[in-house]
Order: sequence, then structure tokens, then C-alpha cells
Amino acid sequence: MEKELCNIIEGIMIARIKKLWEWGLLLVLVIMPWQTIWLYDVAVFPGASFAYKGIGMFAVEAIIWGLAILYIALFLLKRPAPAKPVWRKDRLAIMAVSAFTLYALASVLWAPMTSYAHMRALQVFAAVVFAFMLMSSRWQAKQVGAALLFGAVMPTLLGLWQFISQSGFDSTLLGLQAHVVGTPGSSVIQGPEIGRWARAYGPFAHPNVFGGYLAAMSVVALLSISTFSNKLARISVSTLLALMTMALLATFSRSAWVAAAFAMIVFCFLHISRRKKMWSLAGVVIGAVCFMLLYAPLVSFRLVGSSNHQTASITDRVDQYSDAAAVIAAHPVLGTGIGNYEAAVFMMDSNRSAWLYQPVHNFYALVLAELGVIGWVFLLGSVLLSVRMLQVTKENLLLLLALLAPLDIISFFDHYLWTSLSGLLIVAILVVFFQKSTKKEAILA
Repeated sequence: MEKELCNIIEGIMIARIKKLWEWGLLLVLVIMPWQTIWLYDVAVFPGASFAYKGIGMFAVEAIIWGLAILYIALFLLKRPAPAKPVWRKDRLAIMAVSAFTLYALASVLWAPMTSYAHMRALQVFAAVVFAFMLMSSRWQAKQVGAALLFGAVMPTLLGLWQFISQSGFDSTLLGLQAHVVGTPGSSVIQGPEIGRWARAYGPFAHPNVFGGYLAAMSVVALLSISTFSNKLARISVSTLLALMTMALLATFSRSAWVAAAFAMIVFCFLHISRRKKMWSLAGVVIGAVCFMLLYAPLVSFRLVGSSNHQTASITDRVDQYSDAAAVIAAHPVLGTGIGNYEAAVFMMDSNRSAWLYQPVHNFYALVLAELGVIGWVFLLGSVLLSVRMLQVTKENLLLLLALLAPLDIISFFDHYLWTSLSGLLIVAILVVFFQKSTKKEAILA
């Protein structure tokens, strides 16, 4: 009798922990855009007299680690019987991604800025752990998509308000800074024909990151509309899609524009024979038309115009490739250590202004510089085995292109998919969303 009572109590405990863990995963999807952070240190280049960046832990990151503890507790409470290892595709992919993650963690050992490397390595680890947990959960693509879109509402409205009003506000609780035209360092578009305009940041640290997030959420919205049987839900998603399109244009992130346009083209090919599904693009068209009616000169200038500001931006990015080549040549095998690319540039040339020490705007070059050839091999193995695990077929190839190819486009022109927790989570979540869209069972179960 006493044993049965203990089993009942244990069962109730496991059920409650599992429920808390599952809903916690959706919470992460909802709050992922917000940059609330606890800063506890600063990163200083070896021998430098100025601080480069803050070191801290994001609120969403802390929640992920809390969920990981719950996941371990569930595993220990269930006490599964030992099983003979089975070399399934998902197990091999897990081993490859784990090897890459462990190498990124190990690179802290030879990184000059150890504390900053620790932070960046833990962020990579957190994104990988979250992807594995979400894959093994009972949530399907419909629930994942709904949580992501619900979480995109406030960032979208915030970004539109920032651009239309050309104002902002500071909030430590929300991780916001007032990036307005007059604030030094704010990202703007300017020219003699259009004046000076602050770009939309949303809750992110840079408009390009906000643009990449909106491009990703727009693809999720397009693929999720048809999964909602409720007419009001479909109208709500279409309305949100229109607003996200306007906010995306307000970021003036050209890489995000190209990525989103590519995804829309693939979506058309994906549903070219289904006219009802093509109506999902109505929100995109309405949002784009509304924004162009109000701000067409700004969009045109961003695409084909030129100014000293835009010329300087392009020149800086081109110069970064020379830095990347020099850093890679100096650290070809092991790399500089994760998060230490800028420190390596500083050690080659310490006479620049502080703001000129930036990561090269290319994901692949940056990973090669920070993790070396060995890290690249681990990354390539992770990608190939993950694609094999995801079981990409002719039928779902277009779906994969719609979801993940835009990230590849952004990777060639920016670095935030590697250098920010938000970028890492965007990649992890889209991979899981693809897996959930093509398989019904939990892949790690």
C-alpha cells in the first residue's frame, strides 16, 4: 500500500514537472525577441584601455538552463532501463552537433578574452540544448508556429511605432535602448533627397537582427496560416503578416529583404497549384503596398541611392574581409577562440577607433576565423548529418528552402546568426520547425 502511494505521488510529480517543462518551451518561443540581460562584467581586449562589450546572461537564456534542469530531473525520475545503443540518423546528428558544441566550448582555452568566450560558448550551448529539447517535446509545428507568432506581435508593433514616430525609450526590464536619429551610433539611412531617418530596431540591438527575425517569422506565418481551422485565427495571422512586412521594410535591412523575397518566391512554387494557399500572400502584398505608399522614396534610396553614409558602410564591410583573411592566416587550425575575432584584429592593429572593431559580416568567414579548420569540419559534419536526420526529400525540399535558405542568404551578408543569442535561437527554432512540419513524432523520443 505504501509503495503504491509512493508511486502515485511520484507519477503526479513527474506529470507536473513535465507540464511545466513543456509550457516553458513555448514561453521561450514567445519571449525570445526581448533582450533583457543581467550584465555582470565587461570584455576588454588584452592591453586595451577601453571596454569592448558587456558580459552577461539573457533572461531567455536563464529560462533555457532552468528548463534543461527540469529535463534532466524528468530523465532521472523516469529511470529508463539501459538500452543497447542504436545508430539511428538522429543519434548520429546529435553526436555531430554535440562534438561541434564541445569544440566551441573548448576553444575558450586558447581565447585571449576568456570571460567573453565563456559567454559566447554558453550561448551556443544554450541554443543547441533548446533545439534538442523542443525536438523531443510533444509540441507540433502548429503549436510552435502559434507561439512564435504570438511572440512576434509586440516586437512588430514596437518596431512600427519606433519608425513612424522616429522615437524610442530606454527600458532595463525589457532590454531596450532609445535608438533615435540624434543618438550617437544609431543606425540610420540618410541622404540629401530624403533627410535623416532612424531605422526600426524593435527589441533587438540592431535593425539587421530585427529584419532577420521578421523575415523568419514571416515565413513561419505563411506556412502556419493553413494549419488554423478557425477563420478568425487565419485573419489574425494575415493581419500580423501585413504588419510584419511593414516592420521588415522599416528595418531597411537589405539582406533581410532579399531573404524574405526569396522565401516568398519559394512559397509560390511550393503552392503554385493551390490557389487557396496563394491567398496567404495577401498580407505580404497589403503590407508592402501600404509601406510603399507612405515611404517609397526611402525604400528606393536604400536600394539604388548613394550617400557618404552608405558608401562608408560598404567600404567598412569590404575592409573587414582583409581583416578576416589576416586573422584566418594567423590562426588557421584552431582559430582565435569563440567570440575573440575582434580581439585578434585589435592585436594586429590597436590604433583604430573602438567602434571599428567589428566581426566580419559573413557567418562562414567568422566561424572559420574563430574556430579554425577543425571547427569548420565539425560544423560541416553537423550540417550534413542534420540534413540526413531531417530526411529532406523531393516533396519537402521546397519547404526546406523556404525556411532555411533565407538564413543562408543572411549568413553571407551579416554575422548575427553566430554572434548573438537571438541569431542562434532563430537558426535553432527554424530547424526544429522544419522537422516538426515534416515528421509527426518527436525525433529524440
